[in-house]
Amino acid sequence: MTTDRRRRRVSREERLQQWLASLFDQPLKVAWLALASVTVFLVVVGGVLVRLTDPSHIHSIWQGLWWSTQTITTVGYGDVIPESALGRLIGAAVMLGGIAFLTVTTAAITSLFVEASRQKRPRAPDDPVQRELAALRVEVRELAGEVRAGRGGRAPDASSGELEQGREA
Repeated sequence: MTTDRRRRRVSREERLQQWLASLFDQPLKVAWLALASVTVFLVVVGGVLVRLTDPSHIHSIWQGLWWSTQTITTVGYGDVIPESALGRLIGAAVMLGGIAFLTVTTAAITSLFVEASRQKRPRAPDDPVQRELAALRVEVRELAGEVRAGRGGRAPDASSGELEQGREA
C-alpha cells in the first residue's frame, strides 16, 4: 500500500512539474493567470474589507462584492460608495488593480497581434539594412585577417602590452 501511495505521489509531482514547465514556456499565459488571480483576490478582499470599514453604507458582503466588482472593472455605477477614508483607500487599491489587469491584458493581446504580423511578413531579399549588414560582416572578417597576418597569425598578447599599443595608434 505504501508503494502505491508513493507511485501516486510521484505521478502527481511529475504532473505538477510538467504543468509548471508548460506554463513557463508561455510567459504571457503565466502573466495573465497571475494577474487574473490577483484581480479575483482583490475583488473578494476589497469587497469584504469595504463592508467592514463602511458598514453604514455597504450593508452586506454581497453589496461589498458588487461594489468591488464594478470598481475593479472601472464601471463605477455610483450606487454604492464607501464614505470612510479607509474605505476610499481600499477603493483606490481596487481601481489600480483593475487598471493593471486591463493594461496587461491589452498589452498581451497586442503583443500576440504584432508577433503574428511579424511572422507573416516575408523578409525582403533586397533589404538595404540586410545588404549593409552583410557587407560589414565581410569587412570585419577582412580586418580580422589583416590583424592576424600582421601579428604572424597569433592573437595580441595582453600581458606584453600589445593591446594598449594598438589602442594608442
